[in-house]
Amino acid sequence: MAMAGFGAARAIVVLIAICAVVGLAGAIYLETGATTSTNSLTHPSNQYPTSTHDNLIPINLNFSLDLNATSLRVGQSIGITISLRNDLDSTNNVTADNGAWATLPEVSLYACSAPEIPYGILVAQGYYASNNISSATPLVVLSEPGIYNCGMVFHIASYLFSPQSTSVSVHASCGTSVCDSFNATSNLRIDGHWASISNSSSPTFEALTPGVYTVAAVTEWGQIDVLHFAVSSS
Repeated sequence: MAMAGFGAARAIVVLIAICAVVGLAGAIYLETGATTSTNSLTHPSNQYPTSTHDNLIPINLNFSLDLNATSLRVGQSIGITISLRNDLDSTNNVTADNGAWATLPEVSLYACSAPEIPYGILVAQGYYASNNISSATPLVVLSEPGIYNCGMVFHIASYLFSPQSTSVSVHASCGTSVCDSFNATSNLRIDGHWASISNSSSPTFEALTPGVYTVAAVTEWGQIDVLHFAVSSS
């Protein structure tokens, strides 16, 4: 009887160990966001965070990404806010890193995304994390595909941020001391994406279909922030 009891105890221990390993594997799978399934949530949509804020300590900037919701119905829109702010009480001259975009996810902001704006976004269907967002297929959400007459592109040298502000002056190879200025806060609203019809060159606008979506905001200094929202049919 004693040996039988010992054998049963071993069986229980082995079963617990197997369950623990399976549970751990599942936890790692969800944490890395490796799945791109659009029909399953890693957590309920009401548990998705609506904002993320990061201090880019080496350059004294604060980068934030905010959503106005994490759960939508088909036909509704989502609001996205991106902001890059100087944390210093003095002006902050930040050197541009023009070559960094080549190794970062493909992002955009407007049809003629001003080259001086050092950030952009990507919206993709599926659940992605910062470590695999480069494998996502971006949806065309910001501007209808087409040919646009955009302005000249200059080599950006640096960005001068006003104290405790999102106000930026751009220094580039344009022949003057300040080439442009802008407010490093962008408010966007998305309710669908552009898609092409087979055998037609005319893109069509389609509502976001049910599933999970990832919003990634990226700076040219390598910061990648991601948030998620879900779309349901009712």
